[in-house]
Amino acid sequence: AALITSAARSAVSLIETSPSLTPSSFLQLLNRAIYVSAKGKIQMTFFVAAVDPEKGILTYATASHTAPYLLKKMEGPVKKNDLVPLLGEIQGLRLGQEINSRYTENVVELGAGDLVFVYTDGLTDIESPEGKVWDERGLIKSLVTSLSEKTDPQFVVESVSAKSNEFRNLAALKDDVTFFAFQYL
Repeated sequence: AALITSAARSAVSLIETSPSLTPSSFLQLLNRAIYVSAKGKIQMTFFVAAVDPEKGILTYATASHTAPYLLKKMEGPVKKNDLVPLLGEIQGLRLGQEINSRYTENVVELGAGDLVFVYTDGLTDIESPEGKVWDERGLIKSLVTSLSEKTDPQFVVESVSAKSNEFRNLAALKDDVTFFAFQYL
């Protein structure tokens, strides 16, 4: 797995130097690198997005990754239904699953103040010392609570981190946990 992660990181480094790549082309190149390195035996999920800062257009593609959440700017308390998962028509195969996988791009228009929360499934797989899983419900509850208080991305990340760590209560992590938020201004 470390070798594959290293191959993925190397591919990403090369791809980063090509800013004209679209999210779907990026995934296709990364998929090829993973597939060639692992011969289809190891796979990974991935989400990639590009934001046009002048037009407020978010273009993204996913290789079976958990869907980020979009919260459109609004007044008043946030409810569960206000969190919109960024799912496309076609999710795309995991990286490394098939050498010639194709990935579909999806587009969403962002308005000033809209917030996007991106995370890995390790966040929803967090377990308490008793073996209870935090799951999607725990994440959504945490997001709704923090976003109702403040829509600042740093506040949201710190709040989700505090709530997930409180739930985990020092239990060992079973998977990597990565998450971040950004706001279009």
